[in-house]
Amino acid sequence: MINFITNITALIAFLLMGTVNFSIGLSGAAGSIIGSYLGASVATKRRKIIKPLFLTVTSVLVGKLIWNYVH
Repeated sequence: MINFITNITALIAFLLMGTVNFSIGLSGAAGSIIGSYLGASVATKRRKIIKPLFLTVTSVLVGKLIWNYVH
């Protein structure tokens, strides 16, 4: 709920300043909706794949962060 309130507040502020890029915002919203729908359907239908997928993605991201920090 806090995230929703801060997003609405930011949208109002940017609308008042006239700096909203609607094409980027709408394409981002569409991607978010599609990704949420697909993620929820995979999570409910294929529960066995979620934990290994999450651990793999998290491990890769942590590895990348460590790699960037060291180099």
